[in-house]
Amino acid sequence: MTRFKITKDQLDEMQIDAGVLCRNFDIDNPALEEQDIICATSGGISLDITPSYEDTGKDVYMMEPDTAEMLMLTGWTVGIDFTSISTGAAFIAFSLGAADSGTSINPRTELQESDFSDLWWIGDRADGGLVAVRLINALSDGGISLQTGSNAKGGISLHLTAHGSLEGDSEAVPVEIYSIEGRPFFNVVQHQLLFAYNIPDGDLFRVDEQTGQLVVTEAGGYTYDLDEQTGRMEVTQA
Repeated sequence: MTRFKITKDQLDEMQIDAGVLCRNFDIDNPALEEQDIICATSGGISLDITPSYEDTGKDVYMMEPDTAEMLMLTGWTVGIDFTSISTGAAFIAFSLGAADSGTSINPRTELQESDFSDLWWIGDRADGGLVAVRLINALSDGGISLQTGSNAKGGISLHLTAHGSLEGDSEAVPVEIYSIEGRPFFNVVQHQLLFAYNIPDGDLFRVDEQTGQLVVTEAGGYTYDLDEQTGRMEVTQA
């Protein structure tokens, strides 16, 4: 019997853990700010990005159903389901979709532009990278359902749908998906040193993979001074 196994790359690409939900996220500088995380969740998060097709040949005589050339893509539905165990007033108003929060939380009878906002889900990859999905103009459109239990945490279940907009590209699908591989350890160290040591150009140095030491490859008009008391490297222009 022939045995097959998945590759190391496929293991590295596995998405692990439940991830977090955020209002704002910079994919080029993936550092989460605590105030951007919208809630604590329980039970996992379900994302659905589903195309809809129409078989334009279904009423054509002697045409086989689901012929590839006759299928037409008619749209996409982008949604997310999750259960929150956070019950802050601002989050409950967000969960209701059309609502305001102040001394009390009050549902409205009409939508406002501010009810729509981007929502990010960010999850970890096994290699230290990340998978991220941005739902554009997301709106909670399924109401909220609060489930409580004896000696249990109350959970608010809700569904959000992403929406297109007349602003910009009105035909754009309201979702962005990212899968970013983790960087090798020495690249992470190099990236951190750029900021920690005020080094202006990563090409001026490298990290030795064997020893982990910082090696200056080119002075390039800069001087490197190590403060022996703090261990901090100061970089100044010569």
